[in-house]
Amino acid sequence: MAPDLLHPFDPVTAEEIQSAVALLRAEFKGIELRFNFIDVNEPIKGDVIPYVEAERLHQQLPAPPIRLIQCLFHSKLDRKESIALMKFEIGDLTWPQKEWTLGCF
Repeated sequence: MAPDLLHPFDPVTAEEIQSAVALLRAEFKGIELRFNFIDVNEPIKGDVIPYVEAERLHQQLPAPPIRLIQCLFHSKLDRKESIALMKFEIGDLTWPQKEWTLGCF
């Protein structure tokens, strides 16, 4: 399904997961990564209310909020954990949002 056809609260798609994994592997070329969690980062309430209200009132839908895919992953070599946010529509990688080492959660 094309990203512009997704509802803001739709679950992550296989295409989004594959895209996120490919972008992160390209960013960390030569480093073996393990992906612990990949999901949609829920949109900010203020950004999604106009969309949901227009949908409820059967009005023309405004542009949906930016869809961010959240990826929690680590290097198999040093087990350093990282989190990345990916804007799926434009393939923009926003990162690192936060970084920590294993055992500090």
